[in-house]
Amino acid sequence: EGQFYLNTVTDNNQYSNNGWTGLYNVISYANSVMLDMPEAARLNGVSDDVINKALGEAYLFRAVAYYFLTEYWHEVPIIDNAEALITSGNVQDIYVPKATQRSLYRFICEDLERAVELLPESDNEPGRVNKWSAKGMLAKVYLTRAVYEKNHGGYEGDTTDYFELAKSTAKEVITMGPA
Repeated sequence: EGQFYLNTVTDNNQYSNNGWTGLYNVISYANSVMLDMPEAARLNGVSDDVINKALGEAYLFRAVAYYFLTEYWHEVPIIDNAEALITSGNVQDIYVPKATQRSLYRFICEDLERAVELLPESDNEPGRVNKWSAKGMLAKVYLTRAVYEKNHGGYEGDTTDYFELAKSTAKEVITMGPA
């Protein structure tokens, strides 16, 4: 714990390792929901509304996990389908390259935008995420991405103003979201 106080955290720190492992567990569960659940659910008569809600939640939680990974470790591997790793039989020998922060922020935004499309406006079950949860997080990520872009030269050819997107998305959440 003293490593955090002294700002000397090493790769052997159990708390840091537990955080990394926990976030990748969230990603693994979310990927499983995205890849395996829809077909199995449909075969069992689950409605598309329920399936879409579950998918929206999975996209939101995967995005949040990648957001924290990116904020703490900067460049990390994007694993959106571990099937190739598992079926290869050589899990120990497979190298999964780190993604750049630029590509991570793009990936996170794509997941959150997808979550906004899939989640309902509101939920009768208190504490469940909805479209506005995803939009709020999206506003935060747009702002983080805008600062990153400003400090690192922006994307070549990308004229998107992420500051403006953050502002308009946050305003939409504040003015149109639930009280």
